[in-house]
Amino acid sequence: MLQEPVKEQKLSVVQDLKPKLKKHIIETLLAGDSVIDKYNDHQPEEEYVMMRKFGMILLQDIMDERDSLVSREFSKYLPDGGVEQIRASFSNSRKYIDNDINISVDQTRRLANAIRNGSSFPEITDGKFNHSVVLGFLQELCSIFDWDRYEFSTLGKRDNDGNYRKLSWYAVILAQWMEGHGLNYIMRQAIRFRQNNTYPFYLNSYTVVNYDDSPEHRNVVFSDTLEVIENIILFSISNYLLRYANMYKSIHGETSLDKNNWYEYVEYGTTNEMTIFLQRNGFSRESATYIKEYLDDYVILTENQEYKLQRNLLECENANVREEANSIIYNIPQLFYSETI
Repeated sequence: MLQEPVKEQKLSVVQDLKPKLKKHIIETLLAGDSVIDKYNDHQPEEEYVMMRKFGMILLQDIMDERDSLVSREFSKYLPDGGVEQIRASFSNSRKYIDNDINISVDQTRRLANAIRNGSSFPEITDGKFNHSVVLGFLQELCSIFDWDRYEFSTLGKRDNDGNYRKLSWYAVILAQWMEGHGLNYIMRQAIRFRQNNTYPFYLNSYTVVNYDDSPEHRNVVFSDTLEVIENIILFSISNYLLRYANMYKSIHGETSLDKNNWYEYVEYGTTNEMTIFLQRNGFSRESATYIKEYLDDYVILTENQEYKLQRNLLECENANVREEANSIIYNIPQLFYSETI
């Protein structure tokens, strides 16, 4: 393979984005609209996502006057004066255009307006999340970010009755994850949710059945739960919460979310300040949970009100924690207590 010549490679904007899709993007931007809809009702989701991302990249390049491969590839479809027309159309929205190709101008504008009008992360009590509260906030985000349009197969998917049943399912797992529960507990809660909600569910991509709590159906729930944690909770929802948190802090101040930041709860899988502190300093979620359980043995609060780790953690019984601690002490030695300090 090393001796064979490398074939000429083409980027997806050149090879996969068809001319008709590029023209559709150009027509949308020329109309001063940041909402890039599907080309038609039959457009595959993967192709639509790619088309929309390239549309947002193109808009950024035009507004930044950047001569990129993307802008050059679209230039042949732009009419004379088209760049200037687009730049003028979006001049008042310049502050809503950034390098995030997952969020468009219309979403960012609605987000800013919602937060200015009082939207905020719901307060929690004793680190516990109520399903209806979590679902209500996700539905608010659904409206702000227009998930019906942009996340129509997952976050914005509706059933035949117009209900967000998938979003309700995601809210169950999200709440358990933010509370810091392990996979065993989350799986048991997922089964319980399905037992109490026996409406039709997908056995696979093509077969819809009523949930009957059989071993086969339980295995599907387990598989689906793991996929939701990885792809929905830790990726999609996490990204939207990060965007929300950053906008909130830009409007209300950098310290405005020091006490209630749902993005951090998802990022670290807990609401516990000590567990978050440990993960920020390099420990895994599992190791941080272990140290928290044995707080008196491994953590002290200094006279300066700073948390420090006891050096006996370097020889603790848990092999994974011991290995991580011995690695972290080389990178952050000041994290460990020393009587000479």
